[in-house]
Amino acid sequence: MSYKWDKGLRTELRTTFLLQINCKSYDIKIRINTIFIKLYAL
Repeated sequence: MSYKWDKGLRTELRTTFLLQINCKSYDIKIRINTIFIKLYAL
């Protein structure tokens, strides 16, 4: 029982970790896009 719960917890941690990485890369993409838009505006 405890092994099953531990495995589920690990999967949950892995998914949250991957989601955080995705959010960070998405945030970086948005920042780069805004920088390019500002450059094009100039």
